Amino acid sequence: MLGAMVHRLAIVVWALAALGSVGAGCEFKGGRPFGEAGQAGWRPEAEAMRILPGPRFVDEPARALLEVRVELADAMGDSVKASGVYRFELFDAAASEQTVGARDTVWEIDVVRLEEHEAHYDPVTRAYAFRLALEAEEAPAMARLLRVTFLPTADTRRLESEVDVPGVLR
Repeated sequence: MLGAMVHRLAIVVWALAALGSVGAGCEFKGGRPFGEAGQAGWRPEAEAMRILPGPRFVDEPARALLEVRVELADAMGDSVKASGVYRFELFDAAASEQTVGARDTVWEIDVVRLEEHEAHYDPVTRAYAFRLALEAEEAPAMARLLRVTFLPTADTRRLESEVDVPGVLR
């Protein structure tokens, strides 16, 4: 009986030692734990923006939509949330053409209040998702250029990105 108890105690000691050695190899991203000198004042903020692949036109009953997802990234390249105004501009011609066509449609969407973040932020893709109503009843058949500008409320830095949105095949 005493031998079984010693055996169990040895297993527990071995398991704790193994966990300690595994934890010793862990390191915080950037090599420093939170709160160390030089890191305490850093706050993540949007420094880059990209339009995720796959923006598309969608025909719904009585209206057409443009679906687009926008990801913001901090200085380390990680996804980040930020408050500000998103401006979407849709141009008549694709960027691959010699000249960009006239601006067709403009949307400005505030994402400042908590409710606005909840309405647009998708935690699965870690991006903001927008469904923008077009004036036409049908989505365009030709590709269009989409320009997205983000104006953060924290400072005056503008972030911009462009992408071609393929037309709808009929």
